Amino acid sequence: MLKPIMNIQKKLAVLSLLLTGVLAVTTSATASAAALPAAGQNFAINGQAACEDAACIIDRYVNPGIALLSATVAVIIVISIVVAGIQYSAAGGDPSKVGAAKSRIGKSLAALFFFFFLYAFLNYIVPGGVGK
Repeated sequence: MLKPIMNIQKKLAVLSLLLTGVLAVTTSATASAAALPAAGQNFAINGQAACEDAACIIDRYVNPGIALLSATVAVIIVISIVVAGIQYSAAGGDPSKVGAAKSRIGKSLAALFFFFFLYAFLNYIVPGGVGK
């Protein structure tokens, strides 16, 4: 029962690292002047005025994606800590089970720390920050 949760934590860590790399490349490409229309130039797509700068692209696509992944990370970390608490309380004094529960809590807190670090890094990389 605990192996699938550990696999999910590993996959989530890899996904967050990949997301950081993809967002770094995406924001550098959208921020380049060649990829954007000239200043003051408006054009329409499907009858709606399009954005003039990279901030609009970030507001439309990057920020909602980061918000979704942040919510997913928060839910998974909370579930992992709750499972670890149940595992700890059900250990019944068995040192190996207590150690496994403490290890899960430590890994969950480490994942939370890395998430905060990556979120701060994304705020540094993305023009104008994320989640605004």
